[in-house]
Amino acid sequence: MGIRHAFQSAIADDAADEAAGKVTPTRWNEDHALSWSVKTANYTAVAGDFILADTSGGVFAITLPASPSEGDAVTIKCGSSAATNNLTVGRNGSTIMGLAENMTVSENNVEFTLVYSGSTWAL
Repeated sequence: MGIRHAFQSAIADDAADEAAGKVTPTRWNEDHALSWSVKTANYTAVAGDFILADTSGGVFAITLPASPSEGDAVTIKCGSSAATNNLTVGRNGSTIMGLAENMTVSENNVEFTLVYSGSTWAL
């Protein structure tokens, strides 16, 4: 249950946002547009990344930073192929939602942010 249950809850929230037109490839903060990087193969994220994960060419992994600091965040948006070609989010020695297991994204068109609390990555 663990990660899958928490992730499914986040998926439901993201799906509602997307249906309402709130999810876009570029978001704005007070100063500027946030830049998204398209990834199609294995990649090790750095704190502050905004990643568009395109799994249309096959499965791959986004690995979280190895030595995160409290408050570090990584945002990932999966495209329309994640249900067929799953994306793995590698924990890189830390836990995700308190569990020592990688996260598998198997739903299309979802976006989530993982924030390091000082002891675990949380949605």
